[in-house]
Amino acid sequence: MSDYGPRAVDLSDFSRRPAVPPPPLARPEATQAATASSAPKPAKMVTPRRRGKHEAEDEPAGVKVQFVVHLPAEMHHWLRERAVELGWPKREVILDAFVAHREALTPHASDAERRRAAGLPPRTPPRRREVSGVPSNVYMDRAEAEVLDRHARELGMSRSQMVTELLVRASTPPAPAPPTKRAAARRPRT
Repeated sequence: MSDYGPRAVDLSDFSRRPAVPPPPLARPEATQAATASSAPKPAKMVTPRRRGKHEAEDEPAGVKVQFVVHLPAEMHHWLRERAVELGWPKREVILDAFVAHREALTPHASDAERRRAAGLPPRTPPRRREVSGVPSNVYMDRAEAEVLDRHARELGMSRSQMVTELLVRASTPPAPAPPTKRAAARRPRT
């Protein structure tokens, strides 16, 4: 026949054999009791319990937790470039900005407080919150993450809003100081 016609196929290797051997035959109960009491029992495998992110157990130093912030694309890009430029992890760039600029951040009144002050009823929450920005995963110590979260709550901001403002302040160069009268006097007039 041609290459496309029926062929004789050998199916002898594809017999229906179970892949797993059958279970052992049941022994009489008296024999089972005699062997069970004399043989040592195997050690029970215990899987360590995973702790939730809000449990207050002490962790050894150096254990990192995932700290996710949603940053605007340009801030995400700046954070990655700055970390490479300095040779630091992204965590250190964020913490450095926090140390340098945390006093400059001002508390934001929440939306509910602004509406209450204006005499408006509270707004119904949207059905689904749209996440804007690029998610940035940063691994840091649990204590560091809790300090940043606590500071964001005190300011009435989300974690992502606070980190974005810190990075914006860290990325903009400081304005040059205005010249003093003495420096202006030294400058030759032309």
